[in-house]
Amino acid sequence: MDDGATWTIDVPQTPQTGSVTWDVPNRLATGARVAVVEVESGPSADAEVVGVLGVSDPFDIQGPLGLGDVPTELVLAPILPTPARGVARVSFALPSAAEVDLTVLDAQGRSITRLAQGSWPAGRHDLDWQGIDARGQAAPSGVYFIRLSAAGRLKMRRLVWLQ
Repeated sequence: MDDGATWTIDVPQTPQTGSVTWDVPNRLATGARVAVVEVESGPSADAEVVGVLGVSDPFDIQGPLGLGDVPTELVLAPILPTPARGVARVSFALPSAAEVDLTVLDAQGRSITRLAQGSWPAGRHDLDWQGIDARGQAAPSGVYFIRLSAAGRLKMRRLVWLQ
């Protein structure tokens, strides 16, 4: 956090898989750096760096981070999983409060069911579709589309549903 004057081991005892995940600290910093190093086993206070695999250029952390942040644009995330059976997760994000219409359409563009309609606050939202149509019947296997209409914009994602 101080341009490399001091270092802290943030992700200890990580297996060598070829990748690592590091969570950005939720605090302001200028001249922060990240290094990937090989450390000789031992208590973290006594750990000895035996190899430096890479060091980032200095970077700044501008502000608090986290899931509560308001997105900067309208987003309809990929539907997970696809193909889906049992339940499909539909995630979307609104940069500001908006009237939302989130609809499941069949391959011919006909409305199967509405997942959300009305005013929604800014932020990230997750909904589940269990493959049930507006009449309460199980939707057959096939290709469906999730359509998000909000803030005068339209987003669509494809979903393969398995019965």
